[in-house]
Amino acid sequence: MLPRIEEGPASIAGGVLKEGALADQQGTATAGEPEVLRQTQYKDSSKLARRANIHKYGRSPIGWFDWVAREAQLPDGADVLEVGCGPGWMWTAEGFSPSLSLTLTDISSGMLEEALPRVSGLGRYRAVAGQVADARTLPFETGRFDAVLACHMLYHVPNPGRALAEMVRVLRPGGVLAVTTNGDDNMGEMYMLAHRAWGAPERDPAGLAFGIDAAAMEMAPLLSGVTVSTFADELQVTDGEDIVATLTSYPPGDEATEAQLATLRAAIAEGMRGDGAFHIRKRQGLVRGIRLE
Repeated sequence: MLPRIEEGPASIAGGVLKEGALADQQGTATAGEPEVLRQTQYKDSSKLARRANIHKYGRSPIGWFDWVAREAQLPDGADVLEVGCGPGWMWTAEGFSPSLSLTLTDISSGMLEEALPRVSGLGRYRAVAGQVADARTLPFETGRFDAVLACHMLYHVPNPGRALAEMVRVLRPGGVLAVTTNGDDNMGEMYMLAHRAWGAPERDPAGLAFGIDAAAMEMAPLLSGVTVSTFADELQVTDGEDIVATLTSYPPGDEATEAQLATLRAAIAEGMRGDGAFHIRKRQGLVRGIRLE
């Protein structure tokens, strides 16, 4: 059963979602983008799952979520806020301590309706709560959490510096903030395909909007001991249709013409000549810092 959505400002445990008032709508970089985020791209996890599927071709001996668990170094017993939790996939990783108490937030109630039963149903964590929230106006008191985690979401926020300041505000002194994002050279071979087929940017749009270097630069004045960890991997894609599915899951690829799709498929086939795989290099990162004052 999906959790109920109730009105009210506070989050509660036990897999019940309460939707607080949103003082500001996330995503105003372009007209109509808040509705794109909530009602199309992130209404539920279906489009995200199409993009995530391609990472099954990775060669790294450690999975992404377990790597995040290792590098974030969340304190045992911590009260953790995740900003932009999506469908809650990350918390299925066994690298996170079961002593954690989790508060999951997202701009999309549909994502929380997936995340809360998924994470609370694991029966693994000390507590699980959830709330719809805007990253730029977090509805929590100052110094509420021991750790804040924001994974691959700040590039959706038109003012990521404001969102980071909010995350720092809700941290207790000594609390940990960990942010993940992409390098602008992440998966460049795949984005070049989209550039050839329909003129999309040649580099990772997320990395260009708010990449690893930008995250480190924005966090340095706000936190102490800021460090950057890099996750490098190579995808060896043997089914080209998985690349097509990824690139057509978001604009402008979701409106590609048949001619553009034919160009894309031809370019993929060309890249797979030789060993039968299309090789895509990944570079993602985690930026971590500690609030002192």
